[in-house]
Amino acid sequence: MLVLIGCSKENLVGIKSSNKGSVALKINNTNTPSDVQVISAFMSRENYDTLKTSIEINNDSLNVLSFKEIAVGSWHLLVEAKNSAGKIIYSGETDVTIIEDQTINIYLTLTPTGSGTGNINIFIEWGSSWEDYRNNPVFDKNSSPTNPYGVAYSAVIYDNNMYKMWYTNLYTGAETDIAYSESVDGINWKNTVSPVLSKGQPGSWDDFKVAIAGIIKNNQQYEMYYIGIQGQYDEWSVGLAIS
Repeated sequence: MLVLIGCSKENLVGIKSSNKGSVALKINNTNTPSDVQVISAFMSRENYDTLKTSIEINNDSLNVLSFKEIAVGSWHLLVEAKNSAGKIIYSGETDVTIIEDQTINIYLTLTPTGSGTGNINIFIEWGSSWEDYRNNPVFDKNSSPTNPYGVAYSAVIYDNNMYKMWYTNLYTGAETDIAYSESVDGINWKNTVSPVLSKGQPGSWDDFKVAIAGIIKNNQQYEMYYIGIQGQYDEWSVGLAIS
């Protein structure tokens, strides 16, 4: 089950004060199991009352649950799907951070609460399609401090509760370099540094341009694989940089 969660002053339910947000849970009924009749959501936080909302699944293609005026900060979300007898047959939970004036998307998979024979738990995901984020692009040339002609070829990892993106700046004359940016939600990016890797010295294998290919974190070391080109019309190769 795909559950989208948004918190914003411009969401389905508004924010009435500067330190509160709202959450909308959208359930797409096109792939909801037929035995699911009621979906309930609970938001809990230490020193706060637990919030609860429920909805009965109907024939509409989209059902929406909402919480109004939630204090900003970290909450725990629990979603339960019940059958006609009131038995919980699917559930899922995650932590949610309510951020003022920002919108977040969280994709939550509800898994069956029962188990099969022996000691095997059965986990099921519903649906496999992709949908474009409605506020694309999330990062463009205006986000880069070096005013490039464009940006492309990004590689993103999630590390220490933060999205970290390495991307390629494109300049006039087809030259490039590699830059870096950070985000807490994968949508709003800041602390952008450019460049973090430039083309090589004249005569080197990557003296014309470099472009990000992929990056991994190995213990406390970052390993970047990148494309390098020697001369505008020469061959492309893959290099490794370590930080």
